[in-house]
Amino acid sequence: MTRWAALGRPAVTAVAASACLALTACTATAPERTDAPISAPASPGVATPSPGAVAADIPPERWAAVRLQSVASLVRARLSAAERDDTRAWLAPLGGPSQAALRRAQGAVLQRMDAIGVEDLELADLRETTAPVPAPPGTSVEWDVRVSLSYRIRDFDTAPRAFDLDLTFKADPVRPQQLGITASAPSGRPQPWDLDGL
Repeated sequence: MTRWAALGRPAVTAVAASACLALTACTATAPERTDAPISAPASPGVATPSPGAVAADIPPERWAAVRLQSVASLVRARLSAAERDDTRAWLAPLGGPSQAALRRAQGAVLQRMDAIGVEDLELADLRETTAPVPAPPGTSVEWDVRVSLSYRIRDFDTAPRAFDLDLTFKADPVRPQQLGITASAPSGRPQPWDLDGL
């Protein structure tokens, strides 16, 4: 009689089941990680979280290039709107009802620019003066930019006039192209269109 036979059928079955369980445990697929890294980017240089993952803060330097490109595109679009006296396009990036005061002020600025005969608006330079804070995807953050511009007054200026403008922008780090303007003020000397009584 063999040793296994001496143990009896129930004991052999129990040993076999234990061996199967041990082998299954060694070859089972590992559970999916919940701390997976941020997945493929929604825009250049910026990543979005994978489903079920805890979103990590995106540092400002990680989306700095696309942020500056987005700001430059928006500023150029607004300059083009000013040249066409297109109020709707000029005010579009200024948000909704929460930005009512800014929209009124900027609407008046555009009217005065048109009345003065401002033309040849050009973007010369822009630089961040305050970077956004690190933030997770889905959170809008603000940052400040000083924009250097030039213009001429029609039938008056023979050379461009230069001026700086301080703007505050707001956007989600994973959607920087969908940015808006939350504040606008002359940097240093105001321009003629900044004067209420003009």
